[in-house]
Amino acid sequence: MRGRIIGKIEEGRKITHVAREFDIAHSVVSRLWKSFKTTGMCSRRHGGGRVRSTTPAEDRYIVLSAKRKVVPQKHRTARLQWCREHHNRTEQDWACVLFSDESRLSLSSDCRRQLIWRESGTAYRPENIQEKDRYPTCSIMVWAGIMINGRTRLHVVANGTMTGQRYIDEVLLPHVRFFRGAVGDKFVFMDDNATCHRTLTVQDCLDSEDIQRLVWPARSPDLNPIENVWETLGRQVSGRNYPPTNKNTLIRILTEEWDKLPQQLLDNVVQRRVLKEAWLACAPSLFDDFDNKDKIIQRIKDVPLSRNTMKDRILKLAENVTDQQKNDINSAPFISLCLDESIDTTKSASLAVFARYCVGNIIKEELIAITSLLTTTKGTDICTAVRNSLAEKEIDLKKLFSNH
Repeated sequence: MRGRIIGKIEEGRKITHVAREFDIAHSVVSRLWKSFKTTGMCSRRHGGGRVRSTTPAEDRYIVLSAKRKVVPQKHRTARLQWCREHHNRTEQDWACVLFSDESRLSLSSDCRRQLIWRESGTAYRPENIQEKDRYPTCSIMVWAGIMINGRTRLHVVANGTMTGQRYIDEVLLPHVRFFRGAVGDKFVFMDDNATCHRTLTVQDCLDSEDIQRLVWPARSPDLNPIENVWETLGRQVSGRNYPPTNKNTLIRILTEEWDKLPQQLLDNVVQRRVLKEAWLACAPSLFDDFDNKDKIIQRIKDVPLSRNTMKDRILKLAENVTDQQKNDINSAPFISLCLDESIDTTKSASLAVFARYCVGNIIKEELIAITSLLTTTKGTDICTAVRNSLAEKEIDLKKLFSNH
């Protein structure tokens, strides 16, 4: 627009007429014309402005920090509830569970996981530089499952991403159904909450094949023990004398290294690490409000890998958290309830009861209970479920002042 205004005036138009044509104040057009005659430029000068307080790197860190997802209290409680429900599973129970997952692997050597300490001003020394491939040549997605005394073949998801129908045709029918027939009625299939895993057609396929699925907590850290196996597989591939250089070689080497993994390694991952990994995954969000959070997490890491020890510690932790929740709720002068009714893909209805209350100057919202309901529920059914939940927590109904 500045150029157009200058052009009009150079054609001989008066400043008043130009200002009226562009609907701009006369003084603005006049200053622009004077500036053009003085400097020969019509662009705006960049002002000095305030001196920056942060560097571009610090700006990027601030943006990334703002984008971090905060896990709500109800999901923290749901993860703890999942650990409590599964801590008493025996080794025979876990032996019937097939843990599965997808993973994407590429030819790039940059895993972005190696961090170092260095002195200031030494960033460009050879020992502090890690080579990385900004444009990796190719990557592939693979799927596999592990269980005690068994594993599936490594399946390569070729030409695109996994969809619900591909999940059925390439994973459930050729792989999972085979293990269901070999293990029997006690077989349990574990997969995460990816969109392609939770479609109605996938659930219908599982129901038709009589495959029981392990319930997985929403928005929880990945508690799947197969994650440790993916890491081991990646190290095996990168440690070969002749690393893969193209897609076909990468597929062949991945298949070979997958078949070479000792079964004892997979058994140990499932038997001993599943509870500890679950505990560690829950700890950062569960103890987020604790001043000594880092000390608590370190104590968990130092716990010996004994199934009975982990079971006892998780039981004790659950009791402490439950008792603390009871004390906090009962010490609050008033309580507000929030009820959330939902129906899952199996058309099973459940009611979640949340309590909102104050502890000092802090407002808290915590999950009290998740209760199963009939598909068609009445107000009396919901009322009974809520009263039973409050009774289990020993909450005084007189403190209740609203619910929604």
